Amino acid sequence: MKNGHFNNCITPYDCWCEARRYWIALWVTLGVLVGEILGGIISESLALFSDAVHVAVDSKYIIVSLVVIYLSKQAKHKEDLYRKIGAYIGLMLLVFGGLWILSESYERFSNPREITSEIMFWVALAGLFGNLFVLWLLKSVPKKDRNITHKFFNAHVFSDFLMSVAVVFSAIIIWTTELQIMDPITSTAVAVYMLFHLTPHLYKEIKTGEVKCCHDNHS
Repeated sequence: MKNGHFNNCITPYDCWCEARRYWIALWVTLGVLVGEILGGIISESLALFSDAVHVAVDSKYIIVSLVVIYLSKQAKHKEDLYRKIGAYIGLMLLVFGGLWILSESYERFSNPREITSEIMFWVALAGLFGNLFVLWLLKSVPKKDRNITHKFFNAHVFSDFLMSVAVVFSAIIIWTTELQIMDPITSTAVAVYMLFHLTPHLYKEIKTGEVKCCHDNHS
């Protein structure tokens, strides 16, 4: 890969590098999602489930982004519209996920459960490395090619990375101190971050950010 483009990308007119990056990211994200759902079921960790919810939002947003990319290729004059619609869908998915996590966290505060912290730790660590790979993939894109679709997805993945870090530290605390309440505390912190920091930031990006992508860096 060079300048954010795959080796067989020759001209800006047949460039599908953006879609190819998202397909790779989708498979990695789905792998993380399956692992965190299974890990959450086995470990009884709401924090892992919360991370899985956000990963599920990421997966849905990648699919929406792929649809946007293909539609934009078919009708370049409507690219701005398609990308903004995709961004708003991603925003709604984020809000829905954050509200679900908050409701589940409230239930866990009322009825705490025994957490298998070892499984919680290793699954969260695997998810962290999966997010790092996707971030690396997105970082390869030149700044001038980072459209609103890219910025939204990068923000989603970066927040997922931060959540994985939080879940890893939460698992370590539960593992070493048996402080089970750290699980719903971490989940609540994740939801608050999604709803009151990430969502307003991304909404502002829709209103003020650059939408289109310039595919002219193929050297």
